[in-house]
Order: sequence, then C-alpha cells, then structure tokens
Amino acid sequence: AGSIVPPGGTYRFAIATEDGSTEMEVVWEGALPEGMDSGSFVVVKGSLEAEQMIAADVSLADTEE
Repeated sequence: AGSIVPPGGTYRFAIATEDGSTEMEVVWEGALPEGMDSGSFVVVKGSLEAEQMIAADVSLADTEE
C-alpha cells in the first residue's frame, strides 16, 4: 500500500508477493493502466537491473476474484 508515486522519481511503484515478504521497485515513466491502485495484480514486462525492474510494459493481470 502507498507504493505508487508520481513519475520522475527513482521508481514509480513497487510489486510484492501476496504475503508481502518480497518487494521490488519498478521504474516506469508511462501512464499506469486504468484502474490500477495499491493492491492491484499487475503484469510487468522489462528487465532486471540490480534491485529494480525497468519496465517496458505494465498492464493489469486477468484475475478471477
């Protein structure tokens, strides 16, 4: 929660495992998918750089609630 920040910083948002035990910052300068908020399941395509992911594409995951 609270990991989505405005573009232009060191990262845009963080992704985490469902239990929150592992988290990774995602660098992304594009628009976020419509409806994305804290807790959304996302699909991120890109590359790993040190301890961050450099995203090339971000979309909401197809999940069944």
